Amino acid sequence: MRYRIVEKEPFRVVGRKARVPLVHEGDNAAATAHVESRDERAVVRMKELADGEPEGVLSALVYLTDSREEGAEADYWVGVVTGPEAAAEELDTLDVPAGTWAVFDDHGPYPSALQELWRDVFTQWFPSNPYAPRPGPEFLRTQPVRGHRYPPAGSLRTEGDALRGSGFVPRNTAARRGSRRLISSSSSKSKSSPMSAALSPSVSVVRKSSQAS
Repeated sequence: MRYRIVEKEPFRVVGRKARVPLVHEGDNAAATAHVESRDERAVVRMKELADGEPEGVLSALVYLTDSREEGAEADYWVGVVTGPEAAAEELDTLDVPAGTWAVFDDHGPYPSALQELWRDVFTQWFPSNPYAPRPGPEFLRTQPVRGHRYPPAGSLRTEGDALRGSGFVPRNTAARRGSRRLISSSSSKSKSSPMSAALSPSVSVVRKSSQAS
């Protein structure tokens, strides 16, 4: 499993958020509606403000409670990383404190490769490494791999030219039976036409020794 540990200073996510229920199986209609409701002007403004890593438009999920049960609510974000002082009155802002992040890299058919990667992160990587997950948002950035199939028109691969090239595909996360699963929020049409994607999910972590103290 390819990963890197990154130390980040405080940063801000600027974008749009929506309260969505966690869905364990099938499409997440609320997340889909949120993505489709954003106008191109807001996306263009996000890209103008973007000046941090990871680059481009990404998605984030902020859990409201410790529950990962079906129907539990979470804040679903679509936005960009900016400096901690960036302001855009017409957009929502999420302040993220300084900390350590585990960033994973993989590629494969979407979404199955991503589902398997998150499962392995929480069932294999965390138990065998000196880190534990820290409360905070989980981020995801995807990039389509050229020469492989894309979702059909009408799915959520892109949102016009403003997102073309960002590779953003919205996802929702939920924990079930001791593992972390990623649930698609794209239209059901995309099930028969998966794309190959480069995946870079990231999660905030803390050393287990620090957690114990």
